[in-house]
Amino acid sequence: MEDHGGATSDAVQRIGQDIEELKTNPPEWVDRLPKMDDQYNWRFIVIGPSSSPFCGGKFCILVVFPKDYPQKPPDIIFGTKIFHPNIAEDGKASLPVLHDWMPKFTIKKVFVHLVYCLAFPSLDYIVNRQAGPKFRFNPSTYKTVAAEWTRKYAV
Repeated sequence: MEDHGGATSDAVQRIGQDIEELKTNPPEWVDRLPKMDDQYNWRFIVIGPSSSPFCGGKFCILVVFPKDYPQKPPDIIFGTKIFHPNIAEDGKASLPVLHDWMPKFTIKKVFVHLVYCLAFPSLDYIVNRQAGPKFRFNPSTYKTVAAEWTRKYAV
């Protein structure tokens, strides 16, 4: 995990704003508001979108904020095993919004993109050596395996 010893007041202030936004207007696909291990490590439960093989699944997500957030994006890590081309075997998500990061993006925006990506994976950011080729070359097999993993591993 990230060393936060030199965290700036900008990062702390912005993280506080992001949590307030989620408390005030929680997204429907977040099952629980974050449990904070500390200011920089949040745990969420995200509900798989109905238009995907992850429908009905609840996935534990860890958000790790860098000390220079929002200048740099957070890491999004799935604690629940998931078969998805944009989520590496170690759980780290590779999302377009993280690669095209802008400081004005909020954690809520990241989650909007995360849920969208669950339903519509990005061919540009494939990081999973098993799921990527299946998604690219045999989408029906990909959906079957992803749904099986959801039933087997999702909360």
